Amino acid sequence: MTPTLPTLVLANFLFMGALPTLFFRRASRCNLMWWVTAAPFLVAGRVLAVARHAEVAAWVEWAPPLATAVAIAVVLCSGASMALIVAACRAHRQPPALWHQEDDQPPALVTAGAYARIRHPLYTAYLLALIAAALAFPHPITAAAMPTGWWLLARTARREEQRLCASPLGGEYAAYMHRTGRFWPRWKGTVA
Repeated sequence: MTPTLPTLVLANFLFMGALPTLFFRRASRCNLMWWVTAAPFLVAGRVLAVARHAEVAAWVEWAPPLATAVAIAVVLCSGASMALIVAACRAHRQPPALWHQEDDQPPALVTAGAYARIRHPLYTAYLLALIAAALAFPHPITAAAMPTGWWLLARTARREEQRLCASPLGGEYAAYMHRTGRFWPRWKGTVA
């Protein structure tokens, strides 16, 4: 196995890992639920780091015709993940709090840029990175990280949405929810 694909995904994970210090509000704290939600990414990232040095074997080796398609999918998922992170960060006028912050109430909704079609573009970027990790280095840990990360992010998104619906921005947020998808763009006539 070439270490190129795990290295690309690891770079994506490192980019995501830099967000708490580079993008989010300084007063934000990494509470217990933040660490629980980050755990699939940290564990999968560790497996990718070890895989680069061939210290652990992949679960499956992709056959040559499929290997090319998988490599393309990994590059597309990682590239889309990093681009979506940048787009989401650019849409904010001020840095938001880290997720799981009970006392965070945004002064206004962010509905421009990446948020125009997706309510949680950063979470979508994180999910794309987990998909890329599982494809780049198929291993029981990277495979398990994908549904675990998805479940934790969906749980976090639901909690954030419930808090926003109960806030003074509730009416505006409910209308926004109706026209946008949670993690993927909503196509006309579908509900996310």
